[in-house]
Amino acid sequence: GCYTVEVAGAESQEVGSGKTNTNAILDGGCVQDYVYSGDIAARIAYDYTLNGFEDWYLPSLGELGLMYSELREKKIGDFAGYGRYISSSQQEESNIRSWAMRFSNGLEVLIYRNLHGHVRPVRSF
Repeated sequence: GCYTVEVAGAESQEVGSGKTNTNAILDGGCVQDYVYSGDIAARIAYDYTLNGFEDWYLPSLGELGLMYSELREKKIGDFAGYGRYISSSQQEESNIRSWAMRFSNGLEVLIYRNLHGHVRPVRSF
């Protein structure tokens, strides 16, 4: 989500909520002008296309946790071993922070929405 933009409906951290969170971020009036880094993580994930699939979204914090434990820990998926992966889970009652996960150790962290991080689009199948 965008820094200082109130985004309703993108607070869930549960597995299965990433798509709903992503749509809430994109529907919440978040535009590039509000982002210091120039790109919105939810928009990057939503616009992603691979092998003809166009139904990607930004994972929730719970979905990132599964990616860490089931893929990164088993050295599957060529994940960066440093930095944070941004989730679609926004901090409740905050319009400046969202949840991310450090893939070096699986730590869940709150970050300011204007900070850089890795984006790993996911899709349901």
